[in-house]
Amino acid sequence: MIFIVKRNIDIDFAQNYYAYTGYSGILGLYITSPAMNITIASTIQYYGVCLCENYIIATQDLPNSPVDVYYRSNGTFAFNITGFNIPNACGVINDQLYVIANNSYLQSIDLTNRTTGIKSWPVINGLNQGYTNMAVDASGRIYTALNVNGLPYSTIVSSFINNTPLATYATFPYSCGKASKYKYIFVASYPYLAPVTSFVKIYEY
Repeated sequence: MIFIVKRNIDIDFAQNYYAYTGYSGILGLYITSPAMNITIASTIQYYGVCLCENYIIATQDLPNSPVDVYYRSNGTFAFNITGFNIPNACGVINDQLYVIANNSYLQSIDLTNRTTGIKSWPVINGLNQGYTNMAVDASGRIYTALNVNGLPYSTIVSSFINNTPLATYATFPYSCGKASKYKYIFVASYPYLAPVTSFVKIYEY
């Protein structure tokens, strides 16, 4: 097991497969599973990471930086995708890659046909989706934070079909979630609220 201060992580519980990035200044993309325990791209500072059936996707949170894609089976480089605006958090629904472009908006592209171009989704009620985390569930809902003038005003649950707001939860910049067959657990946190308060809230349905 690799022990490191983690920034973002995605997990496949069924296969005991973990992919995660290091916190600020800690380079590389880390993979832990029964079959391997490796570090890849050890010269790159990644921020977002997400899994799909065949790939690991990692983002750098830099203007016009590529989104790098690695083979999940062995961690080798597969391809990258350019055209995202400051790509940060990511998630995959079926073969659609969704990326939160920090301080901007939600963008998406089909992983099976990368030549079709990147789609920009509209803002929600005049507010941009942003910040460093997002999660998706089996129903195609995207969980992320709204970015208002660079600050996290609320966490929103939206539908990837038409970007419709479904619910909001307080003021949390960080969100994650995982689904099982019978329930979905959504976790939101604000770990640096002044002066010393840190908390996590859990919503289950």
